[in-house]
Amino acid sequence: DSVQRYIAVNTPSGESVIASKETITIGATTVESSGSSGTSFIQLWPWALASVLAVLLAEWWVYQRKTGGVRRFLHKRGATSWM
Repeated sequence: DSVQRYIAVNTPSGESVIASKETITIGATTVESSGSSGTSFIQLWPWALASVLAVLLAEWWVYQRKTGGVRRFLHKRGATSWM
């Protein structure tokens, strides 16, 4: 017994233009573009990924030191080395 209702929304065509403009007016202030094209931002995701991996590695190392890590596992098996 569900009823489907449709709504039509007509947006102004000027709102769908995504190209950059030469000047922007905000209140009484007019701001002009710098004229440069292309990307001018610094990609931070490689640095963020490296930071997250470094923290994860540090946490794993601290956990292994607290629990005895691989030495505890080898001691239970009676082994004296990795192989």
